[in-house]
Amino acid sequence: MGRPEMLPYTIQQNSNRIIVAPTGELFGFEASKFEQDILARTGTGTTIIFDLHELRFIDSMGIGLLLRVKKHTETRGGSLSVKNPARVISSIFSRYKLTEMFQVSDSSIPPQHYSSMGGQQHARTAQQRIAC
Repeated sequence: MGRPEMLPYTIQQNSNRIIVAPTGELFGFEASKFEQDILARTGTGTTIIFDLHELRFIDSMGIGLLLRVKKHTETRGGSLSVKNPARVISSIFSRYKLTEMFQVSDSSIPPQHYSSMGGQQHARTAQQRIAC
């Protein structure tokens, strides 16, 4: 069996605001590289928005990633919020009371907003493999 494919996602950054939009399923084996990419972009006062409208599943390690990124961001005076989670993700958040830990909103971030931010864009696709 080959190495698992990396989670497809985009990151839009404009100054101290980052929008992270993962696609598909976030499993533990993908969480480490994904987390490193996000943390490398954070600084003092960074606002991180996870737009989860295209995420279909998240496991406990993926939830751990969100919690670690939240802690990292808040210790530097920033914030983390979750926007537009898919129904199954909302159910997971409710079941494990994550809605008490995260600022969760059903408001969608329209895709055209990404390009209007004028900041850096970073995208990973399923064709890019996790490096050994």
